[in-house]
Amino acid sequence: MALVDNFFLDNIIFSSANLYIIKKDVYARGIQKNISDKFILIDYIHFVELTVKNKKQIIW
Repeated sequence: MALVDNFFLDNIIFSSANLYIIKKDVYARGIQKNISDKFILIDYIHFVELTVKNKKQIIW
């Protein structure tokens, strides 16, 4: 969804949500030049912090 040529990118960018992507995953796939600058690259520690901080959306 974060790729600059994605059909849904405009809808995502104009939402009120903060947009995060795990940096290691982006670089492992070699797509860092194709990611919209509207997304914030984070590490796994920040991902865990966000997971703990925010309310669960899906409960299994």
